[in-house]
Amino acid sequence: MTRVVALGGVLALLILDGVFSGVVTGRWTDNSPPVNFDMVLPDRIGDFVRVDATKLTDRQLAAAQINRSLEAVYRCASSPGAISVFVAGGPSGPLSVHTPDICYPGTGFELESPIVGKTAVLGDKNFEYRKGVFSRKSADGVNRILVLWTWNADGMWTAPENPRWLASKPSLAKLYMVHSNFDSEAAAEDNCLRLMRSLNKLLLEK
Repeated sequence: MTRVVALGGVLALLILDGVFSGVVTGRWTDNSPPVNFDMVLPDRIGDFVRVDATKLTDRQLAAAQINRSLEAVYRCASSPGAISVFVAGGPSGPLSVHTPDICYPGTGFELESPIVGKTAVLGDKNFEYRKGVFSRKSADGVNRILVLWTWNADGMWTAPENPRWLASKPSLAKLYMVHSNFDSEAAAEDNCLRLMRSLNKLLLEK
């Protein structure tokens, strides 16, 4: 069975740091981010089929100051592995920091190479994202995951090297895509982008 890497354990690591940071700085506000959190992520989109959803508990979401969220897991018929999609919305303070390269080591994953900032095109708009490949040894061998992440404050997905400046925004949406059990890093990244091209219009329709 394909192993699906859930984001719950990673986000749990963000909770205490995020809560502490937000309380100290007083920079948490609560406006609606530019993502349609009322939508239901589709069961099928293109050649991707929804197979599972790894839900965070209400307690975890509340503690992390995540007001709205969307979660789903997709598989592509033409390639191995699965893609976990998690979109969080809420005040900018906690969502602007605590990136995977900082938090994944706390769950036993090691970063294989430096984080890379990239730009793709979604329709007529740029899609900025950051990419990292992480690995963790287990009894079944080495588990490798490809992680893409980005933020949205005004209808544009952006991924600055230092995301702390996003804390000045009234609210944020933060997107994670985690591709597990892939054969080719390039193919896994392409799968994530193909899925995002299909989801993006749905996410930004309000």
